[in-house]
Amino acid sequence: MPVFIRTRDGLVREYPVGSPAAKDPPRSKCGDTGCGHLDCAIEYAKEMAALMRLILGVIVLVACSFIFIVLLVISYHWPEILDRAFWMNPETGMGFVLFVIIFSFILYYGYLLRQAKKSLEELLEFQERGTVNSLPARQVSGREVEKGQ
Repeated sequence: MPVFIRTRDGLVREYPVGSPAAKDPPRSKCGDTGCGHLDCAIEYAKEMAALMRLILGVIVLVACSFIFIVLLVISYHWPEILDRAFWMNPETGMGFVLFVIIFSFILYYGYLLRQAKKSLEELLEFQERGTVNSLPARQVSGREVEKGQ
């Protein structure tokens, strides 16, 4: 069960304690499948931020390697490339398409990393000060969220 935090303005934020995409029920830091512990949510947010940072780093490394290879191919075939249109050339045309695909992955995982860091910051702020984005907040149970209290 995720951690629910309600701010003073009535907004309820949900923070997972384990991966909901897992085949088995998500296990938290404490080993329980249905816990609502704040520490478990913080640990999961830290793991997600680290994972997104790793994935983004690998994608950027692949992108840099790919750009280097494309530049080598272009420099080797430069006179032939100038004879044909840029988009009609297989080396540069496919390179451009692959670059756009890799760049879209960078944007997507960058967004996921930003979201993971934001969740972690909100959870740590709540743990330290009892606020979320400087608004007083309190942890509520899933039953309270379902009832709308």
